[in-house]
Amino acid sequence: MSPLENLTSTSLDRLIHNLSTVYTAPNLLIIDRLVAPIVDFLTTISKLRSSAKFDNLVYLDSPLDKDTLDQYKGLILILDSSNRAANEVFELSKKFPTKKIHVIVKDMTRSFVYNVSNLLKGSVTFESLALNPNIDKPFRINSNIRLCRWSVSPLVVDDKVLSLEMAYGGFQSYMFEPIEQISRLSDSFLTILNDFSGKNMLKVKNYFGKGDHAALLISMIKEEKIRQYLATTMNPLQQEFYLNKYPGNTDVVVLERNLDLTSVALNQLNYQGLIDDLFTLRLNEVTVSGTKYLMKDDLYRNIKHLNFASIGPKLNQLARLVQEQYKQKDNLSDISEIRKLVNNLGTLTSKQDLIKKHTTISEAILSYIKYGTVDESPTTAPGQKHNQYEQYIEFENEVFEMEYKSSISRIKQFITETFDIYLVTSSVVLVSIVHDGIKEKDYDQIHSKAFENFGIEVSLLWESMASRGIFKISKTGPSDFFGAFTGFGINSSQAKSPEPVDEDRYSRTLGISGGQWTQRSNYSLINKFWNLHPLLEEEENTERTGELVDEYPHPSFALPGNTVPILVRLVEALYSRRFLKYKPVNNVSRRCNWDGLPMDSMFEGKTVDVNVCDSSDNKRSEPATKGYVVIIVIGGITRGEISCLKYLEQQLRSQGQEKEFIIVASGIVNQRKMIEAIRNLD
Repeated sequence: MSPLENLTSTSLDRLIHNLSTVYTAPNLLIIDRLVAPIVDFLTTISKLRSSAKFDNLVYLDSPLDKDTLDQYKGLILILDSSNRAANEVFELSKKFPTKKIHVIVKDMTRSFVYNVSNLLKGSVTFESLALNPNIDKPFRINSNIRLCRWSVSPLVVDDKVLSLEMAYGGFQSYMFEPIEQISRLSDSFLTILNDFSGKNMLKVKNYFGKGDHAALLISMIKEEKIRQYLATTMNPLQQEFYLNKYPGNTDVVVLERNLDLTSVALNQLNYQGLIDDLFTLRLNEVTVSGTKYLMKDDLYRNIKHLNFASIGPKLNQLARLVQEQYKQKDNLSDISEIRKLVNNLGTLTSKQDLIKKHTTISEAILSYIKYGTVDESPTTAPGQKHNQYEQYIEFENEVFEMEYKSSISRIKQFITETFDIYLVTSSVVLVSIVHDGIKEKDYDQIHSKAFENFGIEVSLLWESMASRGIFKISKTGPSDFFGAFTGFGINSSQAKSPEPVDEDRYSRTLGISGGQWTQRSNYSLINKFWNLHPLLEEEENTERTGELVDEYPHPSFALPGNTVPILVRLVEALYSRRFLKYKPVNNVSRRCNWDGLPMDSMFEGKTVDVNVCDSSDNKRSEPATKGYVVIIVIGGITRGEISCLKYLEQQLRSQGQEKEFIIVASGIVNQRKMIEAIRNLD
């Protein structure tokens, strides 16, 4: 079994172990819908039933009448670790005070245990929790209620992509309680270290990070997790060899979500991103027009990273190929060829089914974009444009070149035409980013119109988003474009130094929130330097090998406006600076680094560059072209960014750098999750 493959089985084993400790019978299993996709991802209900003691299963939000529940001696709950879930335990215990309730909590926290005990006036006190170093042991709240922690390893949701599957992709946690997320991400890194062994053993040679919380996470890994790894897996002699002789082979790159909210606010154009945006992709499962599809087939793996415009031709080409193979059966005479065809018929049939499946999903996507519904008939809500999604994507393609006044007019248009509140809100975020804020007087007008259409909810939502730096209200309006260039030293003989980072000011938000406005330069300058919207190049007649680098000239295929995610550019700049067209900054070192790049003048937060054991600059050593890059994203990663990082991995390989990316994130985030994270606070 290759590294990372056993993480899924580890999480399942822990769940089954918790279920095996239930001794009552008969039992009713009650699953929270937030946790259900993870259970479905790990196993089937039939397999779970064979390993656990439950007789029936319902969802937590299903009606539970007394007559039905009286049939069972015990209730088994599988919940997430939220205040809402704690209240559910309290309500069930009030309704059924004599039943045994076994509560299995995904990644249970001490605060959850305390909340339940406090609500039920249980035996677990704050002092006993604070002194208890092991939260993995069961907690008996009273004679009928027991809490068990289900520790879920990061799930491998894509090829070498690990996700903690936190609520809202971890965006809410990042904005309001980042310490828990950082702790879990550091644990995930330790899990990766433990999963690689023998010849595949990892050793960090460089740490890179951008952002205050990124610096904190790197410190935790470097000072705590590496030591824990050595102490639990090696004897003193092995530790000495590992530290002094074993060559470093891994770069760790930690980035924060607040560096790039553009990629979250934009709708996605890659296949998996569009499916998630329109129909909500729950791990490997999606429901379209009432039909549930599992998205883990070979065809999906081959096309999920592609821009949606590339999907149709691919499916048509594959359909023609399968049809030609079917036609060959009429021209066969040799008995061996007939036997070969019979053996392949199952494969051909399955290919036809997969083509039909993804054609159906693709048609549903097109229908939704064009009509606002998966059925080919426009929505008829009063005053609503039926093709608002299509109009909005056109706006996203234009917003980066649009004048400020035109952008404000488009936001007002969306509100007047009662566009979906998620689209209206994301338009405010995008215009704020592109123009370095929205003028206060313009924001007041927009807010007033939105209040008339959406009510007090939009006021509370926007106020919370602005306070967390998701968008910016400017008293002076958008920054002057040429003034920004002058400040960077382009049009003046004497460059102005960027304002120093106020370390004390940002340390006050450390551990409290990841929400802050991080742009120190305006978007026009950031775009120019980092080449975020590269010009489309004429397509060369290259052989199609199925690689993303053969399909697209830049990693700008997954987002509207020909946009390359900033996080992808930051990773790319460590290993190749060929994309820097406006003001190239050559890397004079053979070691990967950000030297000479305007990391601090353009983005708030600490920049980390720690060389642990990288000897690339040693003239006697050969520069390492192979190795691992562990990319950790605090606050969630988008499916578009995952596809672009896959592109970058292939691009580096084509340039002779065999870098194997391992992506670790709190979860998958998108436009809807970003807004719901702020909208649906506990």
